[in-house]
Amino acid sequence: MGRVAIALSGGIDSAFLLRVAAEVIPGRILALTAVSIFLPEDDLENAKKIARQTQTAHHLIDFDPLEVPHFAENPAERCYYCKKALCRLFLNHAGNQGITNLIDGTNADDLQDFRPGLKAAAELSVRSPLSEANLTKAEIRALSQQLGIPFWDKPSSPCLATRFPYGEPIVAEAVERVKRAEGYLKSLGYNPVRVRSYRDTARIETEAGQIGLFMEQDRTEHITGHLQELGFTYVTLDMEGYKSKSPCKSRNNVV
Repeated sequence: MGRVAIALSGGIDSAFLLRVAAEVIPGRILALTAVSIFLPEDDLENAKKIARQTQTAHHLIDFDPLEVPHFAENPAERCYYCKKALCRLFLNHAGNQGITNLIDGTNADDLQDFRPGLKAAAELSVRSPLSEANLTKAEIRALSQQLGIPFWDKPSSPCLATRFPYGEPIVAEAVERVKRAEGYLKSLGYNPVRVRSYRDTARIETEAGQIGLFMEQDRTEHITGHLQELGFTYVTLDMEGYKSKSPCKSRNNVV
């Protein structure tokens, strides 16, 4: 492929892709990371870390999905609009550096999910070496551990837009509130954890084994109080527990 640009999100898939590419085609890679309110701080730091470790040129590019037409309306095809705009941004930036190839960290498991963004990437000829090699998430984690990538076991961190049910408009203030709420809960040791937003209501998802901790009165009052300080009126706990790739349920399903 000659020189390539890699969409580096800070997750383990794109980090592994960069790590291997740096061995296969050293000196011919440009890592690109989109910086927005939807990008958690730890993902940004991990992106910077793997770029430094692989001695790869790394460009941070400002990107505001809320300015992408239709995205903020939050339709089911939300990810298609965002991915199309992001890939165009990356391709234009890479093109200015004389690079025409863009690759991403999509893995084989991703192809089994509902991911409208995959269609957008395909339309712009973005390639996904990991899925082409039929590598699954579990295999990528195992190989990343062998390669010494420090955050190989980091829980998946889907885009913060997934915290809002389809059809509920997404605004910057609500995204920032969710980001701060999840950061707070992670600081308490809950990870993975999701804070699903339903306008004035927060629905917390954590692993089943951690649900009991929320039942302790002092902790419940402390967490509820903190999230209310962030702007939520009601704070609920999903008793089914966290499930990977769980959708944000419609408001009618919130009890």
